Amino acid sequence: MHLRILTILLIFSPSFLVTNATAQTTTTGNIEGIVSDRNGAVVPAVKVTVTSPNLINSQTSVTNSDGWYRILNLPPGKYVVTTEAKDGFDKAPPTNVDVSLSKTTKVPIRLEPQGATETVIVTTGSGGRIDTTSNTGGTNISTEQFSNFLTQRTVQSIYTIAPSVTRSGLRDVSGRDRDPSVAGSSGLENSYILDGVNTTDP
Repeated sequence: MHLRILTILLIFSPSFLVTNATAQTTTTGNIEGIVSDRNGAVVPAVKVTVTSPNLINSQTSVTNSDGWYRILNLPPGKYVVTTEAKDGFDKAPPTNVDVSLSKTTKVPIRLEPQGATETVIVTTGSGGRIDTTSNTGGTNISTEQFSNFLTQRTVQSIYTIAPSVTRSGLRDVSGRDRDPSVAGSSGLENSYILDGVNTTDP
């Protein structure tokens, strides 16, 4: 199978995305997972809520018969995932997660029986996970990483760490690199996304 949807993904503050213009541009991410009890049995009909300063209102989902929930089209940023109490179960502790552009963040949740003294906090991160729900390739860079790279603090200085990305040799009026090539494509085919907004200048 040949895939022509290729992106460079650089996330720092503010978040930034370069993508091939011939592909559909994705400016949001998703959160999904399975809600289960301490024995591993799935728990249906649990209301899962995500909140973030990036959202005007919280977003919710209810687990299906397989205990699975999914919340779509979330702007990139930091989120808190919570559940409501369900018959026989306490609320799960809040989980802090990061949502990245065009990525699905997996957040499994385990519910404890009501009155249990044990507290389990489920955490997740962006490193080391394989996203099987997206055919978009990319590289996520945290604010801390960006601040500590031994390079200039510019997008041009770090976008070539993304897979299949090379410099085009073109420069803007200030002498900085411009229009990187993604997997051999023309730099003019790129789109530039800043905090979820297309800022491409034709």
